[in-house]
Amino acid sequence: MITLYDITSTLDPPCWSPNVWKIRLLLNYKQVPYTTKWISYPDIESTCLDLGAAPTSTRPWDGQAFYTLPVIEDDARHPGVISDSSSIAEYIESNYPTPSVLPSSSRTLQACFVSYLATNLLPALRPLVIPAVHRILDQRGQEYYRRTREPQFGVELEKILPYGSAAREEQWMKIAGVLDKIAGWFDENEGAEWLGGESPVYADFVLAAYLLWLVKCGAKDGWATGRVRDWNDGRWAKIVKNCAPYMTVV
Repeated sequence: MITLYDITSTLDPPCWSPNVWKIRLLLNYKQVPYTTKWISYPDIESTCLDLGAAPTSTRPWDGQAFYTLPVIEDDARHPGVISDSSSIAEYIESNYPTPSVLPSSSRTLQACFVSYLATNLLPALRPLVIPAVHRILDQRGQEYYRRTREPQFGVELEKILPYGSAAREEQWMKIAGVLDKIAGWFDENEGAEWLGGESPVYADFVLAAYLLWLVKCGAKDGWATGRVRDWNDGRWAKIVKNCAPYMTVV
C-alpha cells in the first residue's frame, strides 16, 4: 500500500496543492491502492526527515535544504520513500506501469510541455494564488506560510497584487496569454480531449493540477467568476471535468 503525504487545509476534502494533485490524479487513474496522511505546513520538514525523504531543493529564504510534499511511502518496495512529484511519477510509472502515462513515444514532448507549464504558467499564477492559499490553511499552516512567503515577496500577503489594482489585471492577462498558447497546441491535436489523444498522459494531469490550484484556493476574482474557467471556449473547465473521475481523495 502506498501512503501519500499531502498538505492539510480547512477545505473538505483538504487537498489543494498542485504538486500533490499531480500524483493523486496519477494514482487514481492507474487505480493504485493508497491512503493519505495530512501534514500541516510547519511539520513537513520533520515528517520528511523521519521518513528519510530527500530534500527537493534549497529554501529561497535561507538557502537550507528544502523539504516539500508530495512524498510517497510504498511499503511493498524498498527503498520505497520518494520525494518530488516528477520522481514520484517516474517511480509509479515504473512500478505500476498499466495504464501507461509516460510512454517512450511521448516522453520528450511531455517533458517539453511540463517544462513550459513550470516556467510560464506557474510563475504567472503564483502571485495571484499564493495569498489565497494562506486563507485555506489551518492556523499553524497560516502562521508558517506568512512567515516564509512574505520575505520572498517583500510585502504582506494581502498587498501582493491587491484586488482591483491595475497590476492584478495585467497579471490575469499574462495568464490568458500563456493559456492561449496552450490552447493552440490542443487545437493542433485534432480535437482530442487529452494531450495523449484518447487517454490521458502525465502532462495532462500536470496541467489539470495547476487548474485545480485555482479552483480549490478560490481567489475571489478567479475561477468562480469565470476567469480561466470560461476562457478559450471553456476548454479549461472541460479539462477539470474530464479529470473528475480521478479526483477521489482517500
